[in-house]
Amino acid sequence: DNDSIESNIYDPLDRVIRCNVPGLKIGDVLKVKTVRRALKPRCEGAWGDISVMEWTSPILKSVFEVTAPQALPLRKAVVRNPLGNVVTSKKTLPCGSVVHTFVCTNSPRCFPEPDMPPLYTQVQRVAVSTTESWEELSKWYWHLCESHLAKTNAAMSSLVSSARAECGSSRNDLMRRLFKFVSQEIRYMGLTMEDKSPGYAPHDVDITFNNRYGVCRDKAALLVALLRMAGFNAFPVLIHAGAKMDEEVPQPFFNHAIAAVEDTPGGEYILMDPTNESTVDMFPSYLGDKSYLVARPEGDTLRTSPVPTSAHNSLLINSKCTVSEKGSMFLEAKISCRGINDIAYRHALIRRTPAERRELFERILRAISPNAEVLICDFETADMSDTEKPLVFSIKAILPEAILRGKSETELTIPFLGAKIGIANFLFKDNTSLEKRKYPLVLDSTAGISETVEIALDDATGEALCPKENLASSVDGKYSLVRTVVSKGSRINASRDLKISAVEFSPSEYDCLLSLKRVRRWKREKRSLTTIKKRTPIREHFYTLVKLLHFPTKHGSLRIKSLKRFSHITEKRSRLSLRSATILQCVPLR
Repeated sequence: DNDSIESNIYDPLDRVIRCNVPGLKIGDVLKVKTVRRALKPRCEGAWGDISVMEWTSPILKSVFEVTAPQALPLRKAVVRNPLGNVVTSKKTLPCGSVVHTFVCTNSPRCFPEPDMPPLYTQVQRVAVSTTESWEELSKWYWHLCESHLAKTNAAMSSLVSSARAECGSSRNDLMRRLFKFVSQEIRYMGLTMEDKSPGYAPHDVDITFNNRYGVCRDKAALLVALLRMAGFNAFPVLIHAGAKMDEEVPQPFFNHAIAAVEDTPGGEYILMDPTNESTVDMFPSYLGDKSYLVARPEGDTLRTSPVPTSAHNSLLINSKCTVSEKGSMFLEAKISCRGINDIAYRHALIRRTPAERRELFERILRAISPNAEVLICDFETADMSDTEKPLVFSIKAILPEAILRGKSETELTIPFLGAKIGIANFLFKDNTSLEKRKYPLVLDSTAGISETVEIALDDATGEALCPKENLASSVDGKYSLVRTVVSKGSRINASRDLKISAVEFSPSEYDCLLSLKRVRRWKREKRSLTTIKKRTPIREHFYTLVKLLHFPTKHGSLRIKSLKRFSHITEKRSRLSLRSATILQCVPLR
């Protein structure tokens, strides 16, 4: 099966067997018997499994039988989300083995829902394990990694010494410096060829360091080794990037490896995932609220990773707008990305050219104003791979038809950019179509958008006539939206603050979300406001440029000096040159 190659991993054990059954007709019953053998167990000396007894098709009868040898008895066996139709029994064979049988009859069909936890965690199921406690699995993974962590070399020691000299006495800077090296200098790629614990055992850390590539367990092990060389109490960590695991039934069903540093003895862990090459956070937000197990010599219990606040994953937008008499708007916006927004937009922009970045934001602006044109898209950080600096950029744009004129009044659309960009806008995009939910709604991350908009109207346009607006809604502190609009004379101040502070919503909380959507239609948020009718002759639209610009024409180069006017017609003819110019100020004049 070549599907694993999409993840940059080659695993020869991933295989698919396909067969055809000729002559099948409607109404025929096909009986399939399969045998699965685990020749290379992931955890030697331990075994566990999950058998679902409720699924997307009705189940007439399901039998789950486990024969546990005397040397490896079944320590844990539980039925989760019981429907009352599972009968359990066990008998002892002459050899000492114990046969555990679970029989389920007549389970009704279940119906999956959008963005729910994995279905197998919500339906009736039987979970079994030969492991008594999570501490046993923690010890096992430490001993599996220990010999590989010890394979350090002189080049690794030199790297640690150099990083220590650069960072001085700051342990936090030293930790981030080593994390950044493994994150960005070790490529994510690897082979799964291990004879022991395939998919779990890392390669020797000096091999990963010299090859400059490895998969998650290799990168995590290398980071742990470097941190321990630098004096940190670091450990490998297994984490399940999916539904939380059963605390009562220890099973080695993890799918990702990261690193952890114990800040103080017996204190909290600092978690780090060096897999992502363009992350600012050492521990990404999408791994919040996940089950993880720290590998320690003395063992450790199953834990749950912290969920970052919405402020940590916020998008900050500050916009200043000037509206001309003719109805066009000049917009200057500064956008600061944090947390998951930094990761997402840095990843989306890092491989784009400056022109492609400008076109991307122009498409976003045209969702607000159809003929919008981005003049400048400027990034404070020229090197997108420099994750030490947050992603901050500014946009300068023209919105030609910001004002819609009527017979008795005019309407102005407030350019809330945060309604079109920001991860928070996409978390509820396609998952609120159900009238009722049976299962929880799960989001990828928390997120927030905090936006302010200042608008100055031209004197000839009129005064803003909008009552003071204060829109607020919330769901048990997990979701909140506050929007305000205040006008005074020719000035308008608006703000929009969206916070999604949880990654899971119960069915009752989903009902509250749905009611907010109905009441407001997500309010469509009433984006227009009324201004006083004040008719004046429509004149040519002029701009002032504070910089010497050159515009090519048929008869040579047209020089426009600072504080000189040029008309809307000239702007159209020289649009390409205008886009590449550095505009320090652009305001409409009467």
